Amino acid sequence: EARNLLKNVNSKIKVVGICGTYRKGKSYFANRLLGKIDGFELGHTVDGCTQGVWLWGKYEDISRESAILVLDFQGLEDVRSNHKFDLKLNSLAILLCSFLIINIPNVITQTDIDKLSCVTKISKNVKKALEQANTNTSEINMYFPDLMFLIRDFSLQLPDGLSESDYLLKALNQEKIQQSNLDSDSEDESDEEEQLEQKDRKTT
Repeated sequence: EARNLLKNVNSKIKVVGICGTYRKGKSYFANRLLGKIDGFELGHTVDGCTQGVWLWGKYEDISRESAILVLDFQGLEDVRSNHKFDLKLNSLAILLCSFLIINIPNVITQTDIDKLSCVTKISKNVKKALEQANTNTSEINMYFPDLMFLIRDFSLQLPDGLSESDYLLKALNQEKIQQSNLDSDSEDESDEEEQLEQKDRKTT
């Protein structure tokens, strides 16, 4: 059904994807993007409704010169799924979309930052593969989507002088600091192990 839909589109296609934790309103927002109420199926139980990747599309305007294709990805961290499958979904989202929306409920958490780190690692691997294939820089950039963080149902007050963008950057910078500390601790442990080995050699 999806293949037949795409075959009938003869205009330029803009691919918008939305991904995030399951049962957090991704499909509802995807419907709103399309101006629909009953497009993507909505679930009302604890089980995730979307399985795999579902798509729906519409033309941008009456001229039909370009179409918007919305991809609704299966929710991450579903108890019926696993981490390996989530990685595959993230990879597909990066490779298929020109604009990717990360759906986050309430506040940014460490889990959300970890997901972004996963996306970053996947992007680096894709970029490395493209570079090895002698793909030029301008073409490489075409493979990666623009990112938007959608924080849903945010009701808390930001500190004075802190904008929404500052809030996101603060969370990302905190992750960099933590990662730097982990790397330093790892280096210190390696130095201590090396010193102990040297002492053992001298003793023997």
